[in-house]
Amino acid sequence: MGGETVPVSAATAEAPAPLQLDVRPLWQYAEIGARESSAYISCRLTAPDFEPVERPAIDLVAVIDVSGSMAGQKLKMVQSTLEFLMRNLKDTDRFALVTFDSDVKTVFDLRPMTTAHKEACLADVQKLRAGSCTNLSGGLFRGVELMQQRGATKGAVSSILLMTDGIANEGVRDKDDMCRALRGLMGPAPDYTIYTFGYGKDHNENMLRQLSETGNGMYYFIESNDIIPESFGDCLGGLLSVFAQNIEVKLSAVHPEATIKRVCMQRAATLADDRRTATFTIGDIQSEEVKEVLFEVNLPLVELHDAVAEAGTATAYFRADVSYLNLSSSSFEKHAATFSTARPAEVPAVREANEAVTDAIARFVAVDGMEEARRLAEAGKFDAVRERLQDVRGFVSANKSAQACNLVADLDDMLVATASREQYQQQGRYEMVSQAQAYSNMRSNRVWANDETRERFATKKKGMLRRAAKA
Repeated sequence: MGGETVPVSAATAEAPAPLQLDVRPLWQYAEIGARESSAYISCRLTAPDFEPVERPAIDLVAVIDVSGSMAGQKLKMVQSTLEFLMRNLKDTDRFALVTFDSDVKTVFDLRPMTTAHKEACLADVQKLRAGSCTNLSGGLFRGVELMQQRGATKGAVSSILLMTDGIANEGVRDKDDMCRALRGLMGPAPDYTIYTFGYGKDHNENMLRQLSETGNGMYYFIESNDIIPESFGDCLGGLLSVFAQNIEVKLSAVHPEATIKRVCMQRAATLADDRRTATFTIGDIQSEEVKEVLFEVNLPLVELHDAVAEAGTATAYFRADVSYLNLSSSSFEKHAATFSTARPAEVPAVREANEAVTDAIARFVAVDGMEEARRLAEAGKFDAVRERLQDVRGFVSANKSAQACNLVADLDDMLVATASREQYQQQGRYEMVSQAQAYSNMRSNRVWANDETRERFATKKKGMLRRAAKA
């Protein structure tokens, strides 16, 4: 059997130094049988609890819908939220405000959040008034323009926060056309992200999700006015705690007969024609977050006499190379981890699986199921929707981990929210889009009124800012 062999007990990845990503190579099972030809492996990335003495500066551009439907309490909540955002920025952070209805207006350009500037900006925020229609594309593209005019002076973390309660009815209206234009404006390697916030139950959730994914951000579904501040607090807490950016995970086969069957992630990955290498990118990782990059791989069969002769040793099959920009040290770093496993002649009929890998498989299957169920719902096939969600629920419920239990609870909510066309239009469509993105990216994007037990992938920094916003 080819490939480098090392003792089973030997470490396959060195423990990281403080304030580095923890990179772990994980197999679904501790040993893979000699006659098994495929397996799941995961490259697990964990960010440290990052609380820098001097936080890197950030640039934020808020793009706010002030169309007629925003009048009243909704606009007041947005104004108080903007005040909260600015109050939590330091002197070296910069903030800009763009509003849109039929017209697009730059209320103020990016400016440092010194005490004097904050007071002037807050006065401008209090003057906001609701207008007419919704030129969403015009507002978003103006925000992109402000980001691209920053020149050499840029925040280490930069983001556009797009907020709307309605459907684009002026400017570019089709989501595919808007995303195509956005990709062209942002270019191949943008140094900022886009987070979108949909208020109430009249916005186009598919458009906002697609815009956020084009901008490597997240879509927040804001069900009621009273959780507007908490939703932005959750987002700001994440942006203020970004630990690493521009993360690339490259998996390479080091055994001559091993190949990569597929990258089990919803976002696009690059798989070489010979299936010997695969590359997956992650825009950023925030303090305490965990990211699992899941692969299904092909392994060569091992002759039984070789398996007996090599009992007690592990063979290296794959290597993961991880590179990223570490914001805590302002340096580019690289880590490597080797996937090695023993190939015994026999394995137990029932094996204990690695919980993290099993959870990753469940998330991948569940998100695919949610996406398919949503397509069926859009076609009005609600019996098929519930059948698909029940199938996914059955698969996930076989795993008894805490995350699997949370996922089952969320699938139960989706079954209720898709019981009829009316329930789907009122609730299910937003639930499915929001939850699919959260589980796919392993990042929180939803605040539940008075029920923190339903929050997924929360971190301490996000929780702290969320509670501060609520107060």
